[in-house]
Amino acid sequence: MPQIRPNSHILKPPEPYGVQEIPDFTFTYTFTYAVIVAVKIKPVLVQHKVDAEGRAPVWLRLSDGRATAYVSVGVRVRPSEWNARTGRVRRSHPDAEQFNLLIERLEQQARQLVLRARLEGRKLDVRTLKLLLRGEQEPGGLDFFAFARREIEALRAKGQAFLAEKYEVTVRKFARFLGRDHLPFGGLTPELLRAFELHMRTVLGNRESTAHKTLAVLRAIFNRAAGAGLVSRSKSPFQAWRPESKARHRPKERLTLEEVRRLEALELSGLDALVRDAWCFAFYAVGMRWADVALLRWDSLQEEGDDWRLRYVQRKTGVVKELRLPQPAVRILGRYLHRRTAHERVFPILDGYRLDDPERERRALSSRCAYFNKRLQAIATRAGITKHVTFHTARHSAADVLRKAGVSLYALSRSLGHSSLRITEAYLAALDAEAVDREVTSVLEGPEP
Repeated sequence: MPQIRPNSHILKPPEPYGVQEIPDFTFTYTFTYAVIVAVKIKPVLVQHKVDAEGRAPVWLRLSDGRATAYVSVGVRVRPSEWNARTGRVRRSHPDAEQFNLLIERLEQQARQLVLRARLEGRKLDVRTLKLLLRGEQEPGGLDFFAFARREIEALRAKGQAFLAEKYEVTVRKFARFLGRDHLPFGGLTPELLRAFELHMRTVLGNRESTAHKTLAVLRAIFNRAAGAGLVSRSKSPFQAWRPESKARHRPKERLTLEEVRRLEALELSGLDALVRDAWCFAFYAVGMRWADVALLRWDSLQEEGDDWRLRYVQRKTGVVKELRLPQPAVRILGRYLHRRTAHERVFPILDGYRLDDPERERRALSSRCAYFNKRLQAIATRAGITKHVTFHTARHSAADVLRKAGVSLYALSRSLGHSSLRITEAYLAALDAEAVDREVTSVLEGPEP
């Protein structure tokens, strides 16, 4: 194993590229740095980006086996002036000494950042390393807003337009409260979170649940930064901030199986029939989410005799969900089989909308969801249901009906499409109060004397 004797300054945070001096490292080693850290760092000449003078840029390639990122060194040379084996400009170049100094400086800075993260027990991914090397830092660390903007861009690139919009709205709201759109991660403190929460409740007039959902998004962004190795989870300001439990565990509205049957029994036509059918299909598909129902394609359904099997990738989580549809869902499908040859989508929810880019799709889904929810409430009232019913109520209702029927946690987790049992346990927490009351009182009250 290599022996490392770093000088004391190796633990100091490096300054942005172009400012810090080259550290005077003293290493005794037998192998390359790749033995010490997982990230491979190598200067390369990008020959497919040759300019009009025949010079190509030198980039620092960062790879960890799963992803690769590149950082410009700020040097351009001709291919004949580059030594690919050593990753340096050939000595015959008139500016070789200066150019190689720039390359060595950035390469050394990258290795120092990776080693420091390793010593602190953090896992630094190549995308975050790239941001650090480009000098996109505040004195207290990488900027929270800069990281948030990059996460939003990444979500949009992956087609997660809804989540990107949710993040963007929250980040803008937080920036308006601060009066600026830059904040080092070190400036995100429990005191600041409490002040923001008070601002939302008193100045903006937000409900408690709205304020807590906003702060939950900020926490999600912080956790993404921690997952990227940018900050330590142990320094999370959210460990000292917790929303009031009454908002977090407010009972989720859900329908009983008898109420679902009453919805099904209504004589409806036109758009109201479509709204009711889509909701009931979501219920029988064990809580299928709105966007997944609206975008459901025929190629996600497979006939198996008299049965149908549903298999699709959930838009929100990216997790594959697969199940055999119960007969009530099959009967609903039967009413739309005439669309199978002419339309890709099962339900005519988004017919006539342009869905040629993620943002148009997001707006169409959002506007149709709002309209469907309005119609759902009117339909529920016709069925004698006084509860507040939205499309997402189908998911809560399915989970509650199955839980009360004694379906195992594992089966329920698979049916809901959760990625872990822990998520299912948290999801069911708000539905369990009634079951707990029933079981406890049945034991303590005992049989009638």
